[in-house]
Amino acid sequence: SLIALMDNNTLWGSVAQGFPLYRIGKGNANATNSNLMLLSDSISLASGETIVDFDMDMDGAVVITNHFIWYTGFSYGYRFGNGGVGQSVNWTLHSTSLLDGDVTLTAVDMGYYGVMIATGSGVTEGGSRLLVAGYNGFKSLGTTPATGDVQNLTYATY
Repeated sequence: SLIALMDNNTLWGSVAQGFPLYRIGKGNANATNSNLMLLSDSISLASGETIVDFDMDMDGAVVITNHFIWYTGFSYGYRFGNGGVGQSVNWTLHSTSLLDGDVTLTAVDMGYYGVMIATGSGVTEGGSRLLVAGYNGFKSLGTTPATGDVQNLTYATY
């Protein structure tokens, strides 16, 4: 699987023939070929929103825009911070009170059991904090928050 962000703010992706399309947010079927597909047509961008960063692994992907989080695939250990485990076969907008449309998202990194998202430096941009979600039993998200399931997306101070 691969995803590429073009300089015209379009997101493209591909999976190998026979592999699940949910890995790139294109449904529950398996790919019939390995052609590139437009992905950004499945992500609704508000006026002024652009895709800022993305990360993926073999079972899913996460994309951030200036102010919002989109995800697809399996949520092992609550890694997308969506309040539960399970599977999203299409790009899903993360719904959280932490993102009010003003917090600026700048970078994302996703692992098997978690996701970390950096915010902008200004107070109204998020104050240089990290949004973290996922399972923290192995302290892969650091010592704060506490060991155990972090589950939902939360601010953490490091």
